[in-house]
Amino acid sequence: MKMGTFHISVQGASHLRKNKECQDASDSYRDERCAIAVVCDGHGGNDYIRSALGAKFACQSAMQDLKSFLEHTDAEQMRTKGEVLIRTLEASIISHWHSQVEAYTRCSPFTAEELEQVSEKARQKYQSGRVESAYGTTLIAAAVTADYWFGIQIGDGKCVAVNPEGKFRQPIPRNEKCFLNATTSICDENALENFRHFYSRRLPVALFVGSDGVDDCFKSDEQLQSLYRTVLYSFTQSAFDAAVTEFSDYLPRLSAKGSGDDVSVAAILDLDKIGEIESVKAFDKAKERAKVEEHARQEEARLEEERKRVQARFDEQERARQARQEAALRAREAAERDAALKAAEIARQEAARANQEAERAHREAERARQEAARARQEAERVIQEADRKAREEAAFSSWQGIAPQPWQADGLEDASLEPVEFCPECGSMLYPGESCCTYCGAWLAAAPSERTLDTEPIRPGISSDVIAEAQAELTGLVTQMQQEEESAAAEAAVEEAARQVLSEERKLPDEGRGSEEEKTERSAAPELPKPAAGLAEELAKVTEPITLSLDLF
Repeated sequence: MKMGTFHISVQGASHLRKNKECQDASDSYRDERCAIAVVCDGHGGNDYIRSALGAKFACQSAMQDLKSFLEHTDAEQMRTKGEVLIRTLEASIISHWHSQVEAYTRCSPFTAEELEQVSEKARQKYQSGRVESAYGTTLIAAAVTADYWFGIQIGDGKCVAVNPEGKFRQPIPRNEKCFLNATTSICDENALENFRHFYSRRLPVALFVGSDGVDDCFKSDEQLQSLYRTVLYSFTQSAFDAAVTEFSDYLPRLSAKGSGDDVSVAAILDLDKIGEIESVKAFDKAKERAKVEEHARQEEARLEEERKRVQARFDEQERARQARQEAALRAREAAERDAALKAAEIARQEAARANQEAERAHREAERARQEAARARQEAERVIQEADRKAREEAAFSSWQGIAPQPWQADGLEDASLEPVEFCPECGSMLYPGESCCTYCGAWLAAAPSERTLDTEPIRPGISSDVIAEAQAELTGLVTQMQQEEESAAAEAAVEEAARQVLSEERKLPDEGRGSEEEKTERSAAPELPKPAAGLAEELAKVTEPITLSLDLF
């Protein structure tokens, strides 16, 4: 038969995270006579500070003793004394392991740093010379020849054999002491009693030995068997070294997804028969079916991913559209709010300007009212002053040129009075003996009969501005009196016309007719006012002295 062997030990994921060394060891061997596979798992407790070396020593001792055993033991001896021979092999492996441990300890005693890592009990034990526990490890080994095969084990881990019918079996008996993290060890005092083994002349098609780091990655033996079935299938589809490399690359991922512990697998394969195993053939069909299903699943996943991508793109576009709408709405609201604020500000400014204009107009109106009141008061004052002066001037003018007349009183005889003279400057009456006018202050130099106005009369207290203002007021008064004269003339003309009309109406056809009473009524009718000409003559008499009086200033 064409045998093939391989062995793989990989540092666990948890050990990588903790920067802890791999505590597993494995080895394999084959020649034209036999094939051997060995896996050792050093204990992971803090007291087992040299368990990696212990696993290495156990692997070397087992490989050395198995080679020697297979070289000196034939099929007949195994058939007749197989149980004794295997037990002797196990004792030899334990002995050689202890020899290696003692030799290494003598060469490399425990350091202070190593002893600080262990418990007090273990430290006292190691310092007393009982150092085996520091190198504690498990061991699984299997050997196959052309006539028989057998397997030995102490501690946890599993040996899985595939018989010619393609059935997966675990031929080495279980040890109830190996449960969870508890296990037997080659460092135990009763290690030989804890060894288990299996012997058969029916050769397996494939044989796998693995550490508990592999077992703990699966929930059941069926899942572990599925792993080994996949490995066998890979060896039927790929070259031997390529299949080993592929399996070696897979084990770290298995540890990371599973136990996190170090993982080790060693195998012996009959390369001529593994392709004929029904389970492998079925696995090939299942593999093809799985490929088709995987392809369909991938295609479905791709379509689902595409659908999700399209949906996500649509959702993104919808969100973008809604965002644009919301942004536009917010912008419109902001613009309307800004426009309203601007309009309110403009209205406020306009109202402020209107208030200012109203206040200014009110102030202007108040000033105009005050100015009008002042103008009215000033006009009234000017009119009153002008009227007063006009009356005085009229009175003064009426006295000029009037010869003194003797006073006559009703019921009395005529009496002669002293002659009366008047001031040639202002026309005021002068009393006999006065040398100065009591009104205008003009000095009279001559005798009363010869009194004339000085060429340069003295006018105390009268300035040129007062004279000019008086002249302006008198001029306005004259203009007003002329306008009143014209108005009175017009009214007189109207009254004359009305009088004539009434006279015509009162005339009868026969003036001689009528009773005496009617004639008496006609003669007793009131006379109408005189024509306007008489009024004009009277006004001329009054205004003439006013005009003359303007020259006095």
